[in-house]
Amino acid sequence: MDKLGLSIPEFRLQRKLLVTQKTVSGSPNCKVSIQGMSSDDFPFSFISKVDFTSGAKTTSVSKEPFQVITEDPKKIKLLVKFRVYFFGHYGEPPLDFEWPLQSMSNASAMYVLEFNPFTQTWANPVIENDTKVTDVTAKLQAAAL
Repeated sequence: MDKLGLSIPEFRLQRKLLVTQKTVSGSPNCKVSIQGMSSDDFPFSFISKVDFTSGAKTTSVSKEPFQVITEDPKKIKLLVKFRVYFFGHYGEPPLDFEWPLQSMSNASAMYVLEFNPFTQTWANPVIENDTKVTDVTAKLQAAAL
């Protein structure tokens, strides 16, 4: 752009993450997964690795699906910490955030992430207000077929 005498206008990169928790049948444990999503709520790969920390245990997952089986939510203070690593096309550093486990239930939330490539910083993840988990789940199931 320098040769053209043009500056790159400032912009923000937006990403979406679907975090899902499901109970494991016959067990007090639960499965927590993270899926990158497009702006249209379809699966989209932009994650290279996820570190899941529950209690004193950290598990690294470096291929999709990014998921882990946690201990009984009552034993790990109802919290799973994530460190999400990105492919880094914009120089994105890893992002840390937490998921409050829903004791003995299934739950989902769509997180909207915003990255400033000029300052190399992430804004705090925000849960999308109008997430319709049933719509997202239907799209995920359709994409898997």
